[in-house]
Amino acid sequence: MTSETTQQRKPHKFSEFAKIRTKLEGERVKDITEVLGKELIFTGFTISRSKVQNCEKYITIQFREAEGTPLRIVFTSSQVLMDQFLEYEEQLPFTATIKKVNRYMTLT
Repeated sequence: MTSETTQQRKPHKFSEFAKIRTKLEGERVKDITEVLGKELIFTGFTISRSKVQNCEKYITIQFREAEGTPLRIVFTSSQVLMDQFLEYEEQLPFTATIKKVNRYMTLT
């Protein structure tokens, strides 16, 4: 891109392209096993750095148990779930089930 082309283009506003992540709202699920095997409506997620030793990051997952029910959130350090939510972020909201397979959790 030449400096002439750069000067002719109007600059973008940060708010036009930035994805601003806000804190996810919802009642906290104490243990993810409470929602394993249930079909849920996933509405959002955030991935954050963990303060827990031997755990680099964790995902906060926001969901509803059915249309019109209150929002809830659950926390996990499952790398598989983090990868899946990142891969399918553009599809949110979507319905799926969190399933435990051996030593990891996955969406089905």
